[in-house]
Amino acid sequence: SGDNEWLADIRRQTQRLTELTSELIMLAKTEEGGRKSMVAVEFPVSDVIAETAESYKAPAQLQNKKFNCDIEQGLAMTGDPKMIGQLVGIFLDNAVKYTPPGTVIVLRGGRTHDGGVWLEVVDAGPGLTEAELARVFEPHVRGAAAGRHTGHGLGLPLARRMIESQGGTLSAASPPGQGCRFRIELPGADAVDPDGEG
Repeated sequence: SGDNEWLADIRRQTQRLTELTSELIMLAKTEEGGRKSMVAVEFPVSDVIAETAESYKAPAQLQNKKFNCDIEQGLAMTGDPKMIGQLVGIFLDNAVKYTPPGTVIVLRGGRTHDGGVWLEVVDAGPGLTEAELARVFEPHVRGAAAGRHTGHGLGLPLARRMIESQGGTLSAASPPGQGCRFRIELPGADAVDPDGEG
């Protein structure tokens, strides 16, 4: 009925506002606190990534998208495990949202040559133009392919700030016709000390 549709619209708008508020708060915290206020404990990052990835398998399958997860076991790092889970979630959420049905999303990771951790999220979505790629980590910038999908253009800027707060780096590539590849590199265990001076 009309009333039910109206209520559903209200719920959707409320959810969007809640998500926007959460993203803005997280963005402000990462800008304000930087590495000085971050949690820094040694933890099994392989397990955190795998647990986060597990929650995206069902949504991907429901949309007829294949999800491959290949994370090296035994990876450890010093940092904030909750933030790393949120970080992986941002990239997987985007990949599931923008990848067309019948394509593959890949999450893979391992050790860097200097003992850190690398992660890549690769999708077969519409990709980004060179101009979009140059601004992809700026707040409120969304690619033309975002189309009807809801969003505020805060996920990737937030992810970059999170990664930087953990002492890591983030890069993006989008070869023509091949979707997007986001690569994250993070320091390994004991590479970051609790006072943010490591």
